[in-house]
Amino acid sequence: MLPAPGPSAPFTGVALSGGGDSTALLHILHRLGYRLHALHLNHLLRGAESDADESFARSLCAALSIPLTVRRADPRDASPSNLEAAGRRLRRVFFAESRAQLRLHRIATGHSQTDQAETLLLRLLRGASPRGLASILPVTREGLIRPLLGLSREEIRAWLLSEGLPFRDDASNQDTSRLRARARHTLLPVLARDFNPAAVPAISRLASLAYEDERYWAALTRKLFPRYFTPAAFGALTADAGALLRAAPALRLRLLRAALDAVRLPAGELSHHHLERVLAILPRTSASATLPGVLLRRSFHLLHIAPASPPLSHGTVHIEGPGPHPFPGGEIHLQLRVYNTDGRGLDRSVLRGPLLLSVWKPGDAYRPLGAARRTKLKVLFQNVRIPSWERPFWPILWWDDQIVWSRLFGPAAEFAAPRDADVSVGVQVTLSSGQVAGD
Repeated sequence: MLPAPGPSAPFTGVALSGGGDSTALLHILHRLGYRLHALHLNHLLRGAESDADESFARSLCAALSIPLTVRRADPRDASPSNLEAAGRRLRRVFFAESRAQLRLHRIATGHSQTDQAETLLLRLLRGASPRGLASILPVTREGLIRPLLGLSREEIRAWLLSEGLPFRDDASNQDTSRLRARARHTLLPVLARDFNPAAVPAISRLASLAYEDERYWAALTRKLFPRYFTPAAFGALTADAGALLRAAPALRLRLLRAALDAVRLPAGELSHHHLERVLAILPRTSASATLPGVLLRRSFHLLHIAPASPPLSHGTVHIEGPGPHPFPGGEIHLQLRVYNTDGRGLDRSVLRGPLLLSVWKPGDAYRPLGAARRTKLKVLFQNVRIPSWERPFWPILWWDDQIVWSRLFGPAAEFAAPRDADVSVGVQVTLSSGQVAGD
């Protein structure tokens, strides 16, 4: 969890609020010989009391010769309606930036076994998934560690008192209008009094077991993920919806969450409610849903999960002779080449014309080589089951107002090379997803 202590060890950050848990954590790690850098976030919510917490943190770190970084940020500026959520976001940003700027190995927080029990109960009452029951993780992907999760709040306070170490008490923690405070001062005492005196360690043990289960599931999901999801253009993922539906429900949910986490923009946390919306569109042959930072579409047999605002592909590119011709944005790369052939490809005369590369628009139509009549590309898409998200980026080559060539459907009959032609013009398009289409 932590590197071996010593003068050459990397610095470990410590989130120091000034409360009992974080103060005990700072003292313990300091006495064990770790190189520490304390981090204090002043939320400015309690006026003089908040400033007194900051002063306490500064004095404590000065006495222990521990460097301290302080940030002042008011969560009311970010979200007046949900101060707890805004405060959590501010802390995550502060910790992430501090870890990068100060090159901290990890950042330790003072969460206790009691915090773990409170969190699990609140998540249980909200109908959390098994993953959510793991609650406060001992180690996170963001580099947070919680060394005190095995100790109750009472045990930590008792140690501070036995050592004669002062700490700050946040009066707002007694405000039972706040959900967590009600769990702390009402729900947990009732459970301990009327059901199990060891309610806190028992509930915390469930979180530990859920954490171990999720570690196993996370490893299995990473291993199986490439079997179900394939990278697509613009950071999207596609999957065979039928294969997902055939997967075991526990695996299916984790695969979908992993896919959403992989492509979504930072626009809020995804909940089980969001996963239920994904599950609702899976069995349908044509459906879509928008989640925070994510656009999901089901078309034919495929599920497509993409960032909510992918880059748009518009405009045209003038094609002048053979060679490579990239489309703006880099998502389409067209190559024209002249080669010896048995009559396949485009007639060489097209190179004398004003060729343009563009993408499909509703109403575009032409007669592909071998077809009996002119047909809208939308019909051709439906015939070969091209999913809806690929169509806006479908490359088409034009001569004035006539389609010369289209990806997959090939040369137009009017511009195809004669069967007895010695040479033809070949067209190859590479998409940003890595897919290649030729004539």
